[in-house]
Amino acid sequence: MTSGGASVCRTHVAIDAAECVTLGGAALTPGMQGEAMILVGERTFWQYTEQPPLDSFARAFREQEPSRRSGVPVMADRLPTLFCDGIIEANVTHGVVRITLGQVMGDGKAIPCGQVILPLAQLAGTATAMANLVKQVQERIQEATSKAQAAAPDAGQAPSAFKFS
Repeated sequence: MTSGGASVCRTHVAIDAAECVTLGGAALTPGMQGEAMILVGERTFWQYTEQPPLDSFARAFREQEPSRRSGVPVMADRLPTLFCDGIIEANVTHGVVRITLGQVMGDGKAIPCGQVILPLAQLAGTATAMANLVKQVQERIQEATSKAQAAAPDAGQAPSAFKFS
């Protein structure tokens, strides 16, 4: 698969439990950004020690696209992505809505994972858009379930992913 001219592939990274001690009490949470080196061949000692800093230096000085510098992303997949299980807190102060999103951890406690901030004047429109999305998802699930039941009466499971424009 390619992305912007570079070859990419989906990878799962596991961290050795002994290495977690070196985090100094910091907790790893889903959605955190990270960097991993994947060994695909042998290198000389010089390449092994110098390549990571050179790669980092090259990324640091890479010019961004003009649209990214203006703050308007070209594509939605370039925006920060948050995965949340729900809302921990919501409040309005001085005409600004702040909604704190949370993730439920293994111990059952929700921790903050991000915040949505918007002008109070936009809250009704945002809520309407979300309600419309829920309605579309419900319609698609019902449609997919009906098709699945018509095709095979024993299999009534709807697909788990839909794409909306």
